Amino acid sequence: MLRTLLTLVARFDLSPRFEEAPLPAEEDGELDPEDFAREVMIELMRNTLDNLKDADTLREKTEVLTEIQKIMLQDARTKEVFRELDGFIMLMSLLSTLLVAQEGPIHEPEEQILLEVLESIRLVFMIVSDAIHDYPENTNTSRCDSIGFKSLFLAIRDLVSDKRTVDVTLGFLLSMTLNDFALSGLFTTLRSLSMDQVDAKIHEFETRLIIIRQPDAIRLLWDSAPRLVDGSPVMRYAIYKLFELFRSSVNTSLQLAKSRHEISRTLSILTDCIRNSWENSEDMERLRGYEILTDILRSKAQMINMTSFETLFESIGLNFRTPEQSTVVNVVLYKAIALDFEFWSHARREIQHVYFEHFITLLEVQVQGFQHEAAFIKAGLANSASSPHSIISRIDYSNAPQKAEQVLEIFVSLLSNLNFYNKFITALPVMRICLLLIGDRPQPFVATQVLRIIAISIRISVSFKRKFELISGWSVLKTALPECWDSAVNEAAFDVLLGRTPKSGKSRMDSENAVICPQIVPTILSALQTGLRSVVDNCGVSDEGGDGTFLLSSLHIGMFMSFVAADAPHFSRVAETTMERLVEDLLDLHASSATFKQIFRSQQTRRLFIESYRAFVTKLLQAPLVNQRSLRLLEKIAHLGISLAVDSAVAGAQKREIQAILQDAETPLNPSAEKTVISAELLYAYLPLYDPQESFHGPT
Repeated sequence: MLRTLLTLVARFDLSPRFEEAPLPAEEDGELDPEDFAREVMIELMRNTLDNLKDADTLREKTEVLTEIQKIMLQDARTKEVFRELDGFIMLMSLLSTLLVAQEGPIHEPEEQILLEVLESIRLVFMIVSDAIHDYPENTNTSRCDSIGFKSLFLAIRDLVSDKRTVDVTLGFLLSMTLNDFALSGLFTTLRSLSMDQVDAKIHEFETRLIIIRQPDAIRLLWDSAPRLVDGSPVMRYAIYKLFELFRSSVNTSLQLAKSRHEISRTLSILTDCIRNSWENSEDMERLRGYEILTDILRSKAQMINMTSFETLFESIGLNFRTPEQSTVVNVVLYKAIALDFEFWSHARREIQHVYFEHFITLLEVQVQGFQHEAAFIKAGLANSASSPHSIISRIDYSNAPQKAEQVLEIFVSLLSNLNFYNKFITALPVMRICLLLIGDRPQPFVATQVLRIIAISIRISVSFKRKFELISGWSVLKTALPECWDSAVNEAAFDVLLGRTPKSGKSRMDSENAVICPQIVPTILSALQTGLRSVVDNCGVSDEGGDGTFLLSSLHIGMFMSFVAADAPHFSRVAETTMERLVEDLLDLHASSATFKQIFRSQQTRRLFIESYRAFVTKLLQAPLVNQRSLRLLEKIAHLGISLAVDSAVAGAQKREIQAILQDAETPLNPSAEKTVISAELLYAYLPLYDPQESFHGPT
């Protein structure tokens, strides 16, 4: 056995970054084979995760994922190492980039690439399922919003938006939910059926859908259901029947509980799902779930023990450790179950005793609250007797959003102080607070303030950028911020890029313009892509007093102008103004900052710009009318494209792509002019040797 293990170890390059722990030995000085085998498997997991970080191609990543799964299945103790070395984070990052175009000297057929993508999806979901199955430490980690199901939802967003991968991706998500990967092809099968075949097929899998291993993943399936349906009546009906079965399965689990322990455990799972997700709480209220819960428990009142009672009433808001802090926070649940006197009349005597005691606790807390309020009113009367409004103590809830914004702005300004910042991060994780404030659809003001917090954190902490990357913070910004991008967000983003803060003393036009945080560049370029789509959607709205450039026949133009005339008075030029500002900032930086130019050594960065530029030009060429502001913006982007085309940091193939787009862009800019051709000498005179192992993250 030892010879086999040593041979296996010799196949891997042990990472020098981890200190080797001494192997345990028995009292006679010989190695314990079992302990030796455990240490070998742990070291194998460490090195395999390092290999996943270093893998360049999708095929290499797939091979490494296969090794990870084998190691985890061979020794469950490697699951802890997988978690500690950010294995979950690496898998989320891999999922989010599977559909990113892979560049290299070898171009594989599209069908082969798709097969590799699907295989990677399968391996990722199977590894996550294996890592959290029957392992409480990893299960708790997977439920954490930073690296759990919320990040998983963001990671699979592109996959469920692609018709080629949506069925497979959500099929594996369903399989992970049930820990049964034989169901991975369910959605693909359902899509091939006729309407009258759906019921029989769902019934065929009914017995395998009873036990839900990961309830939080059901929410992801529900949120992704519209992508599955995609206008298909058959899929709409199939998804409806599937979730109806899920609902009955959950109800059955409550109804089948036949012991006090089973009831308390089921209630604990239910209340955890409600407590940790406001969406689940809203669904319970909307679907009358609390009334259904009471009806189910009614016949089991005698099996309610003290654990079940405390579980229910803690979710209502009672604090059994410090009763004076108790308050009702879930009014709907309290009304449905706590005020059902008939239900509690059937409970055991000791449970009835603590049930009636809870009323006394709430009354005592209420009386203390009245006493404090009376003291406050008395003090107010004494200090402001001249004010006619001082007789009544109240909270002004008017203009709550504006007041919240003022508080947030003051809070961010206080964080600029080092002492205040240190006190804050001691109490709360600043990175998680940033993600909490951002949410899914942030307002521009909130996004601006969060970017200022990030800029302050980068100035104070040298490790913030790396830690923010580990919780997928930069990916969240890239997804959430483009939809709320305005001039203030734009300025704050470039402040993060260049390390500028209100206290740093750097002006906006600082001559050095050294890039401090290249991780924000994908967010800026994604905002450019989103903003250009908004601009081109309204490129036919005429400028005030200006003439557009006609690209189609007069008949089409007349029809188009009559269509947009009604909306023209209400149209805002915010998108054009913001995008012009963004492009101007990019031009200024490219002309003045050597470190900014180095960012475009990243293939991902170049690809983001090229795709945005190409899509903008293509849509403009299809538009019947292009207004002058859109043309002015196109001209500025063209200047940036020329700057990149002659830049030595850009690879030759992408230089040619940019040149082709520039030639297409000349049609709306100057239809009668000849096509501009950039000389090969200018394109390749300063082209450096291209390193296929170049970093995808820019300078650090």
